[in-house]
Formats: sequence, structure tokens, C-alpha cells
Amino acid sequence: MQRLRTILAITAVRLSIAYSLIFGIVAVVLVLYMTNSTVSILRGQIEDSINTEIADLDESYKHDGLNGLLIKLERAAAAPGANLYVLTEPTGRIIAANIRDIESGVIGSDGWTERPFAYTRYNQGDRHHYYAIARIVALPNGMRLLVGRDLGEPERFRVVIGRAMIMSLGFMVGVGTFEAYQPYAPDQLPAAADPTAAPTHFVVRQFFMRNPAEELSLLVALAELLDDYEMTVTFNGRSFDLPLLRVRYTQNRRFLPLDRNVELLDSARPHLDLLMPARRIWRRRLQSCRLINLEQMI
Repeated sequence: MQRLRTILAITAVRLSIAYSLIFGIVAVVLVLYMTNSTVSILRGQIEDSINTEIADLDESYKHDGLNGLLIKLERAAAAPGANLYVLTEPTGRIIAANIRDIESGVIGSDGWTERPFAYTRYNQGDRHHYYAIARIVALPNGMRLLVGRDLGEPERFRVVIGRAMIMSLGFMVGVGTFEAYQPYAPDQLPAAADPTAAPTHFVVRQFFMRNPAEELSLLVALAELLDDYEMTVTFNGRSFDLPLLRVRYTQNRRFLPLDRNVELLDSARPHLDLLMPARRIWRRRLQSCRLINLEQMI
């Protein structure tokens, strides 16, 4: 416990924890927003499809009567990936459907269902409940027609998008270096930078960690790049970037190769944090000295 208190007393550790919590909260909010937006778009497409099909079925009923509507429903229900179809008498008794059973009260009123409803399928031995949204319309003879769509597809998209967003929001390190440009053929990988050559280009490299298991590989690759340089230039790196990297290397030192100590991250090495001069120069002229604001205003 005393060792834990000692570690938590370090400013860099506290800042790393705070920034990690903030990043985690923002990431969760962004994932929820993106997944819910995706599902909303898919549901909108489902509703448009159902509206179009109901209009088509209504035309069949007007021209060919009830028999023509039943033939149309039978053909539509037999098609791959068919919608849900339920036709009831004015009393509510189901006379035609491509599902086994439906939640009670769903066909009691016209319009879109207020919430997803449960139903069961005709698959042999399948008593699992599925969920769908639907639109119910009243026919001129008093019968009711339900056309719906299973929500499995939007929910699968919710899971896929959610996982993709979580993985894409994984830990990422971006490093920019001044290097001499070395031409290479399109079918070849670029050669390693020569630190002794006169720099001609500013090169940005991004190291992505798709999941926690890749952190060691990221730290080793970053260390190999930083070994060739003697000074770091950051924006707010004194309070965030460098302390965070020091903590990550310290916590993983037992798993890293013995020669993977990154001397460039040592607090005694030259480091220019551009946030400090930016505040001195622009604090009285700009409302904010955040990097995004400086990029837009300067």
C-alpha cells in the first residue's frame, strides 16, 4: 500500500491517470454516438423500404382485391431476406403470416410500432424470440396488414461498428522527424532514415496499438526510432506526452529488451515544449492557446 501511495504521489502518474480517464470517457461517448447514429440510419432505411412495399401492396389490393394481395404476400414471403408479413381479420385473428407468433397488442393500432416487438419464427424447434419494427395499416375491408423488418441487421451493425470504433480508438503515438529524403521504387519499402544526412523533409510516423497486447511492439518500434535523435519538440509534451511515455516504458520494463531504454525521454535531455512560448506570445491576442485554435488563427 505504501508503494502504491508513493507511485500515486508522482505528478506524472496522476496526470497519466487523469488523461487516461478523460480519454476513456470521450472514447466511450464517441463510440456510443457513432453506433447509435449508424443504427438510426439503418432503421431509417428499413422504414423507407417498408413504406415502399406497403404502397406496392396497397396497389395490388386496389387492382386485384384480397386474392391478389394474398398472392403478392406469398411471393414476397418466399423471397430471400423477406420482410415480416401478418394479415389479420378485423377481429384480430391472423389469417396469413410468415412468422409463427407475435407479441400481443402489436396489431391493435395503425402506424409504426412504438418500440421493437417480439416474435417467433417458423424454423423447426426454434422458440427463440426475435425483435422487429413494423408498420400496420388498415385495409378498406377492416383487415389489418403488418409489414415489418427484423432488427438483427442494425444490431449486428451496432456490434461491428462499436468494436471497430473501440479498436480504432486504441493507443496511438505520432512522431515527426526531420530527415533526408531517399527516393525508392513504388514496389519497395522506404529505406531507414540516415541521421547524419542533411534533413530535407519533415516526416510524420504514426504508431497504432489496435489492442493492449500490441503495446510492447509499439514501445519497441518507437524506441528504435527515437534512438537516432537528441532532442524532442512537443506541444504540451512536458505535462502529457513525455510523462505518459515514461510511465508506459517504466511499467513495461520487465517485458522489454534490456537495450530498450529510451534516453531521449529522460528529463535531462533537451526538450522544447512549444506551449510555453505560444502562451507568452499569443495569450493576450487569442482567447485560447489550444493547439487547434493556434492552427486556425495563426
